[in-house]
Amino acid sequence: RRLKMSSCRTPIRDTVFTFYFASHIPVTALLEPQLFLPESFIPAPLKNLLQFYIKNFKDPLMEHRPLWFKALVSAEILFQLPFFFYAIRAIRRKDNGFRIPAIAYASHAITQILPILATIFLDPATPKDRMALLAGCYLPYLFIPIWLLVDMIRNPVPFPSTDGDSSKTS
Repeated sequence: RRLKMSSCRTPIRDTVFTFYFASHIPVTALLEPQLFLPESFIPAPLKNLLQFYIKNFKDPLMEHRPLWFKALVSAEILFQLPFFFYAIRAIRRKDNGFRIPAIAYASHAITQILPILATIFLDPATPKDRMALLAGCYLPYLFIPIWLLVDMIRNPVPFPSTDGDSSKTS
């Protein structure tokens, strides 16, 4: 019975997860490396985009770039960015082998976003008038990984087959 319920919500779930991973790629690949690269390596439009974000959103993490935040971002670039491409492919192919890597990713992403959210909500450097805006930017990176984690834990076969064979893996 649970598999039948799962298959009813799979198209919406898969669309949300695919959009989540796909939308994460440009930010991770184009904006976040600016925390590490020399300015001379960064094209002017990307510098301007980051400066626009910092000026308008007043994100204290991207503006002040604390060392712990740089460490989290480096892990995101090195480990999560390649996973985003894998995840999109696995979801499109309905690859049940995605389950364990998705559990690992979601667990990592959840623990990674918690100190970021604590800073946004508790650090006096966060302007009160920008807190809701920043929360809107960062909270999806908590809620969607929680959804992914719960979904993958609850469904040993995340992509049930309609033909009775639910063992598809790539």
